[in-house]
Amino acid sequence: RHAMKLSSVSSGLQKLLHNHLAYQNMTYDLDLSGNYFNSSIHNWLYSFSHLQFLNLGLNNFQGTISNSIWNLTSAVNLDLSNNNLEGGIPTSLGSLCNLRSVDFLHVSSAQNISRVLDILSGCALPSNLFEGVVSEDSFANLTKSRELDATRNQLTLNVSPDWVPPFQLEKFWCLDISDSKIPDTIPNWFWNLSYQCIHLNFSHNQIRGTIGSTLIDLSSNRIEGPLPRVPSNRQWQNLVAVNLGNNRLTGDIPNSIGTLRFLQSLHLENNSISGQIPLSLENCTNLEFLHLAENHLAGNIPTWIGESLSKTKVIILRSNNFNGSIPEEICRLASLQILDLAHNKLSENIPRCINNFSAMTTMIKYGTILNIVRSMDLSSNNLSGEIPEEVTSLIILQSLNLSHNHFHRIIPENIGAMGSLESLDFSVNQLVGEIPSSTSRLTFLNYLNLSYKNLKGKIPSSTQLQSFDASSFLGNALWGAPLEENCTVVNETSAKEGGEGQGNKELNGVYVSMELGFVVSFLLTFGFLVIKRR
Repeated sequence: RHAMKLSSVSSGLQKLLHNHLAYQNMTYDLDLSGNYFNSSIHNWLYSFSHLQFLNLGLNNFQGTISNSIWNLTSAVNLDLSNNNLEGGIPTSLGSLCNLRSVDFLHVSSAQNISRVLDILSGCALPSNLFEGVVSEDSFANLTKSRELDATRNQLTLNVSPDWVPPFQLEKFWCLDISDSKIPDTIPNWFWNLSYQCIHLNFSHNQIRGTIGSTLIDLSSNRIEGPLPRVPSNRQWQNLVAVNLGNNRLTGDIPNSIGTLRFLQSLHLENNSISGQIPLSLENCTNLEFLHLAENHLAGNIPTWIGESLSKTKVIILRSNNFNGSIPEEICRLASLQILDLAHNKLSENIPRCINNFSAMTTMIKYGTILNIVRSMDLSSNNLSGEIPEEVTSLIILQSLNLSHNHFHRIIPENIGAMGSLESLDFSVNQLVGEIPSSTSRLTFLNYLNLSYKNLKGKIPSSTQLQSFDASSFLGNALWGAPLEENCTVVNETSAKEGGEGQGNKELNGVYVSMELGFVVSFLLTFGFLVIKRR
């Protein structure tokens, strides 16, 4: 570490400093204070990224402070006081996240104090590791406060139940107390708040009891009881996201859900909700995400989903008791990117119109993370017939699971056209014939399961197919690498035991944890992004 005290300036000072400071992997202090420099501050003085202390005070520097000051990325102390500088503090100063002390005394500025504080807080407010107790006294002088953000700290709020804050909020925009280890019930007065609320997040706590008269984000708690009616005399109809997933809710989805006309994301997964999907949901024409997995919902999949919810991108209804056929109307969902109907009691054929899922057939520009994800899971149902050739039109689909059904006949010959597939599972069906040679074109596959069917012949040659374990092809009459023997034949009894036994459960578990574990986690996050976008 080097320190310099310069009392005069030679013509070679710039070159000297540049050579001495700029090319050494060390940190420095530079003190040029108390001189008679009579010029502007040259940009080269801002170019030393390893400089921690810069003192240009008590000089006659003139002009403005350059936005190039952001180059001083290691700066901890910065002193430009007692000069003839003007123009105020540049906004780029807010990007110097290591700053601990600044002195701009006698810098001429027309900026008001709130603007200066905004600039200086560019790297401050939330996500620190502050500890301690925040009491009523902490807020005593904040009579004009409009916003407080103390997220991701370790603070304890300790105020009396009858405390009246000294500030008055005009609108209650956001309350986020997620992941706070709260083991209590929600007080009754909370449900009578008259504020207009955009985002309430109580998720990932240990909150108990029943829900009051509103719908908010209370996912991953211990809330029990039936879902309440959405009140018609308050502001909750403006909600764009509702997340009550991972609780202990029971009963039917109330018809009043249809009053949430602006709703874009509905998460009710992993509860004990029963009944059918209410007809009133067709009024939520802005809905993009529908996640009702792991409940006790029953009945047919409504045809109006394809007619009224045309903006829907994600439908997850897995692990319920839906029966009947997959309605052809669902093919109208041109924006659909994720369809998960696994582990239900659906029967009959896959609609041939699935090639109308434009979001699975046409590459679009990536505007959000969601645009990268394409998945279809119809596994563990009673679907039958042949796998329609139209499925091969879904050329940007990344994951396809049709396992544990009753499909027969051959694998579509043009399966190789689905060049974006990363996961493919046709296991435990009644398919016959050979593995199509076009399968060798699936170069992105990292998971393949064609086990326990009636396939025969040689496994097509490709670097990708031969890289899979032999278990991907068990229960068939196939030969060739990666199988060790010339021919592998498993009789019907063995195949049935393999298909229904522990081995198959393990295979299915691998798939579920790999694909849907990611998708579900992603969706829970994306629900909040919907709110932020609004």
